[in-house]
Amino acid sequence: MSFEALALVTNRAKQKFQESIRLGYALQVTHFVVGSGGHDPTSEITALTPDAGFDPTPDSSGHRIPADALHSPLAITSALDDPDYVTVFSCDLAKGTATGAISSIYLLAKFVYPTSHVDYDLLWVWSVCYTPLAVKLDNEAWTLNIGVAY
Repeated sequence: MSFEALALVTNRAKQKFQESIRLGYALQVTHFVVGSGGHDPTSEITALTPDAGFDPTPDSSGHRIPADALHSPLAITSALDDPDYVTVFSCDLAKGTATGAISSIYLLAKFVYPTSHVDYDLLWVWSVCYTPLAVKLDNEAWTLNIGVAY
């Protein structure tokens, strides 16, 4: 199954983007996380409105992984720019991966520092996408295509 949606860039991502320009570091969107907290609990066909201020508490490693994550972060398989100034990030959910109820999709990013740095591998939420509830079965493979407009 192929799934396409647009995601909201978070306030933290905007702040980090400004910081990267000021300090001369690169940003890299590296991972997807899927979760189950994006639909209205009273109506499975209604997606909640994403909050640009969404910023999960850091875990013991310092990563900001959303609490509703069904699986550890999954690598992005491609990123392409389309003519409407949207970058479309793709991720493949293989059979047996991230099975269950899915209604939230997060793109995670990190800084790319030129030298060793304490925050080198820390992941934080770049963008948020909430959808109506869908269920991924164990024997299904999905491709997620999430567009992010700047």
